[in-house]
Amino acid sequence: MQNKKIKNIISKKKIEVANTIRHALHIEDDVFCQKVQGHCLMELGYQVEIAGDAKTAIQHVINNTYDLIVLDLGLPDQSGEKVITAARSYLSNQQTPLIVATAHADASLQQKCLYLGADVVFIKPFSQKNLAEAIEFCLARFCDLSQSVYR
Repeated sequence: MQNKKIKNIISKKKIEVANTIRHALHIEDDVFCQKVQGHCLMELGYQVEIAGDAKTAIQHVINNTYDLIVLDLGLPDQSGEKVITAARSYLSNQQTPLIVATAHADASLQQKCLYLGADVVFIKPFSQKNLAEAIEFCLARFCDLSQSVYR
């Protein structure tokens, strides 16, 4: 009986999320990548804010709440790792799905990003399908976590 209630709550939450405007923070310094990846995010139903450097991105995660954060590690002023740490330090974005998309990431850097709080790390370029799958993975993980809290 309790499992059925939980499933109903989660199902209603998914419908609620689908019917609301979703906000994404896209952190990328390359203008071409901003446009291409930003378009992918808009196609997936996100209203996109863009930050071109770590300082701006950190101000955004401090002052706003997002439904998704997509981050490039190679930013002009600081490493994107600082942005991951900032996002996970502020309550408003601690649970926000955070996807790292980078052109250069060996296994140890990928592990470090996951340790700092990224949910998914993948190598650019990526397709809209890859991005959608990464977002779905993050949302499924969130639903799994919320189910385990109510067990």
